[in-house]
Amino acid sequence: MEYRAYARRMDNAHYQEALRLYRHGQLLGIPVIITTTVVGTAIFATLQQDKNVTLKIATGLLSVMAATLAALQTFFNHAGEAQKNETASTGYARLFRKFDQFLLRYEEESKPTREAALNALAELVEEMDGLEKQTPRISNRVWQDMKKKLEQE
Repeated sequence: MEYRAYARRMDNAHYQEALRLYRHGQLLGIPVIITTTVVGTAIFATLQQDKNVTLKIATGLLSVMAATLAALQTFFNHAGEAQKNETASTGYARLFRKFDQFLLRYEEESKPTREAALNALAELVEEMDGLEKQTPRISNRVWQDMKKKLEQE
């Protein structure tokens, strides 16, 4: 069933996207912590040594860099976007399991009623459509990596 495979693909893709975003958040967050710590320490050092102009300039530049990194971290909101992708992954995993249940219920039954099966499938497709409207976009890189992985299986 194509819907089932799509749900699994989207589950994996959103999970990989969440991991990527968490890593990017850490790559930006760690320098923010380091630069703000250095700036805080340097400010105390410059207060004690009024004569060192180079230290004052370096402290000023580090302060601008720390503010810029913090602004970028807020703007990109990697942690928030990663959380949205984790939620999407969970939704698609749940949908995948529901498709498994659908197959168990209607493939094995000796005389499944076509109407009941179509109604159940329509509900699942409607749930998938709703999930697609709520989920964040997956980066091209993650999507291409998922396609390659699935082609190898």
